[in-house]
Amino acid sequence: MLLAGGLSALTGCVAHPADRDRAAPPGATAILPTAPGAAVEASAADRIPAAYTRGWPHPPRATRRSGCLVVFGPVGPAGRPQALAHAGAAALARAGRLWGTVPRARLVLVVPPSRRLFAQATGTTAATAVTLVPTDTRYGPVTVVRPDIVRGDPDVLASVLTHECVHLLADVGAAHATDGRVRRDLAPAWVREGMAEYVPARALGLGSALRASARRSIHAARTRPLPASFPTAAALAATDPHDRSRAYDEAWLAVDLLVAQVGLGRAVRWQRAWSQPSDLGNDGPSAGDSAVDLPALRARWQAQLRRWRR
Repeated sequence: MLLAGGLSALTGCVAHPADRDRAAPPGATAILPTAPGAAVEASAADRIPAAYTRGWPHPPRATRRSGCLVVFGPVGPAGRPQALAHAGAAALARAGRLWGTVPRARLVLVVPPSRRLFAQATGTTAATAVTLVPTDTRYGPVTVVRPDIVRGDPDVLASVLTHECVHLLADVGAAHATDGRVRRDLAPAWVREGMAEYVPARALGLGSALRASARRSIHAARTRPLPASFPTAAALAATDPHDRSRAYDEAWLAVDLLVAQVGLGRAVRWQRAWSQPSDLGNDGPSAGDSAVDLPALRARWQAQLRRWRR
């Protein structure tokens, strides 16, 4: 949802089982539904969980592009797969310029043919997009995008895809442990979602508009008790759309204040450091440049909330 309570709330990164797989070509950026019986390009070396396309009316057909894989539903004219591929590549580059590039990061986009099939794949009807992390480590993250987002405003799509690319980079970037084990992005939900809101707003020049929208959203909650802590995962997944949007706004505000204090580069290093348990103290990463004074940040955040609630 563009600027109605965050750039792309509810988007997020969640775990998802992969019980079967569907082959897809290396480096592909579009898989289109085809007529029954049509051939499917396949490579055993590059697969996505079949659960993400279960129930589709026709089997998908793959076409090649560089950089990412798109599993695409019947949501637009013939040129739309190429446009989506370019939008995905641009979003990954945009996120990489601000958050930092990660070797082997690969955007895998799945666009179900309907909102019903989107909900079936993601377990939610409220999201615009969800980055799923299969529990089977043979698979990388997969980003499922609601079909009406792909059909709609290109600026909204750019924001949503950039948001999800930040999740992707954070998740892939967490797999840098020296013991060889893969670790996911373990930062708190407010850090993950706040950073994923901050980066597209800054990259797309929407910071002022997002600030104004967040201020209105937070002001509307002026009769409620002041939050004692940053938004939790439960708050960011609230069923009430206004509560959920406000939680995203509050997470964005916390990250905006963090970046103003320490700079974007250090804020990103701090987020990455959450995936190194040896560096974690009572208030998160505590080693050198990764340390952040969370109590002071929380106090500034609450002070800003008070000002916006007046």
